[in-house]
Amino acid sequence: MKRFLRTCCLLLLAAAAVFPAAAFSAADIISPVPGVWGNVQPLVLNTADGSELYYSLTGSDPLLSGFAYDGPVVIDEKGDVRVKITAVSKDGRRTDMSVSYTVRDIPQDGAGPDAIAFLQEISENPIRKYVSGTVFSIPPEFSYSLYDRPGHFAAGTALSLSEKNTWERYVPLTVKSASGSWHFVMHIVAARTEPLRKRTVPFAVSNWTTLVFTSSKYSYQLDDGAWTAGPAEVYIDRFSTHTLRWKVAGGPENASVFSYQLPPMPQLRCRAGGDGCAVFSLQAAARDSASVPFMLGRAGGSQSLENVAEGQFLQLAADTFAGDELESVMRAGVYYDGVYQGVLEAAFALDRRPPAPPVVMSSSRSAFMHSQVSVSISAEQHADIYVSVSEPLEFEIESGEKNQAAFDAVQTGDYRLYDGKELLFSSLSDQATFYKIHAYAVDAAGNRSYETEYRVVVDELNFYLRPSAAASGEPPDGSYNRPFTTFAQAVDAINATSNMRLHVSGTVPVAAMHTIRSPCTILGVHDSLVFADGAGLRISGAQVEIRNCVLDKRSSHSGDKNLLSVSDATLTLRNCELKGQFRRNGMLVEAAASKLYFDNVNFTVQAPSYACAVSVLNSDCSVSQGGVSASAHTAVDFCVDGGKFSLQNSSLAVICRTGRCLELVRADAALLDNSFAARPLAESGNRLPVVPVWKDADTVVRKEKGNVTDGF
Repeated sequence: MKRFLRTCCLLLLAAAAVFPAAAFSAADIISPVPGVWGNVQPLVLNTADGSELYYSLTGSDPLLSGFAYDGPVVIDEKGDVRVKITAVSKDGRRTDMSVSYTVRDIPQDGAGPDAIAFLQEISENPIRKYVSGTVFSIPPEFSYSLYDRPGHFAAGTALSLSEKNTWERYVPLTVKSASGSWHFVMHIVAARTEPLRKRTVPFAVSNWTTLVFTSSKYSYQLDDGAWTAGPAEVYIDRFSTHTLRWKVAGGPENASVFSYQLPPMPQLRCRAGGDGCAVFSLQAAARDSASVPFMLGRAGGSQSLENVAEGQFLQLAADTFAGDELESVMRAGVYYDGVYQGVLEAAFALDRRPPAPPVVMSSSRSAFMHSQVSVSISAEQHADIYVSVSEPLEFEIESGEKNQAAFDAVQTGDYRLYDGKELLFSSLSDQATFYKIHAYAVDAAGNRSYETEYRVVVDELNFYLRPSAAASGEPPDGSYNRPFTTFAQAVDAINATSNMRLHVSGTVPVAAMHTIRSPCTILGVHDSLVFADGAGLRISGAQVEIRNCVLDKRSSHSGDKNLLSVSDATLTLRNCELKGQFRRNGMLVEAAASKLYFDNVNFTVQAPSYACAVSVLNSDCSVSQGGVSASAHTAVDFCVDGGKFSLQNSSLAVICRTGRCLELVRADAALLDNSFAARPLAESGNRLPVVPVWKDADTVVRKEKGNVTDGF
């Protein structure tokens, strides 16, 4: 992918005069900068305006008891440090500034060897020389920012510039980790230099348009003008070729005459290099000057920290590090046939800063959604977005840690150009479905952003109830991370959906009588619904299944009669236990015009007067591998009036003065491989008849075998 030269350069012509540089200011203090740092700091100042600079570290006046600044230096001070700086301009004006910062040791517990070695290097010498074309590695434990730009930190990486770079400068750089921050300066130098080839002539060109005759030994002639004795200054235009001749003054008529052609001023042009740097070269204004090439070098007298490398070059190049966005000016001195001509400038902009990562906008407020999720993606203007979507991963939620590991391992596959349309995600079955999206942006300069990752679990069926869940600050929505905390919240959600799987965890108090009117499955792992006085559950016109739960009514007032009431509905209980203690009379399940399926369900009911485990009217009831115990003065395990009844591989017991395990009225029954037991109720008085199975004349037992009795 191409790297970038954002704006191919503007020509800023310094033809007639050199504009004075701006006075020394805070922007010329490259280092130090305010902050708390883990390493000693360098003092690096820009002296482009020609000011004389002084500094002190003791708080004293730098002019009276400070040091003259003649180049970058390390301030070997720790603790709270204040650097006072005084600039004296060429016209004698004084400017005072100061910078305060703190240096303290930052522990590196847990840091890797590369990180420790990196910090040791910048601590020993915070002015790091960097040769263009080499690699400077910042360990991934750190993030970095160039030019101390807040908010522009990028992940640690290997930094490099083009080997062609001839633009030398000092670049401040900050790195930070969870432990603290470090600040240092990169001194960028060219990988190669060229010899400075100058021709010795008795004249000089000052800023293109001033021709200076420097020697009194010679007479000079410009073009076809009169011979003039030196020294002298002559103004010339640089839009056409001029010829300068000189000879020894007062010499014979046939004395040797020397000449030099001053070509028209060229243009400094720039273009994007093949590796993305800005490449500067000169375009001659006249074809006849092409025989002698113009050469580029450092501008004469420049004291700026941003300079062309020493030597002369056919072309120059400027580059910057990844993560940087830079607008600057290449200021180059121009030589022709070994003679310095003046300065040309060209503005340029290098864009190595990646665009902001794409923003994912989702219909889901969280990473868990109970309905179809729509997703759209946006990025910076003029940036293309590339997106990759994983295959759906179906799973059952067991623990956050286990799911997280599975989610982390999901790969998203190939990237494609995002077309701007919404992406839709749904759950595929009765399980939760996980999706992962990766997206990145590519700007007009070809920079690629960091990836954005979006994860979502779409679960249109599964909800969660955990009374012990910590408050999240947001209303519970039944998702795994924001579960319901009360049974009332769960019932409201059940009745608002067309189907639901409710996962319960722990002990769930049920404080009132609730009615379920929509299909649902209630799932637990030996978890309990504990019903208070007056509390119970009505199932009306719905298909409800309860698995692996304990339904426990531990106490009741005299009006309580039922734990579960079922009408015109289907109730399935699997691997459950129902327990109830009633104040006077009570039953665990009472059903009418319904279908009941009990698989591996244990019923235990107690009451002083009358206790019944299950009472059904005009319903179909199937029981397998169950256990039933009813204890009361009068006890019945199953009371069946009308409908079909099947009982297999189950154990029924009554503890009573009078009662029966089965009471069948107008029933169509099948009784296979069951055991029936009776135990006397410990109370005074005579014991009344107790039978295992009582049936009326309208009951038909179609299958009956393998049943045993005890205690009757």
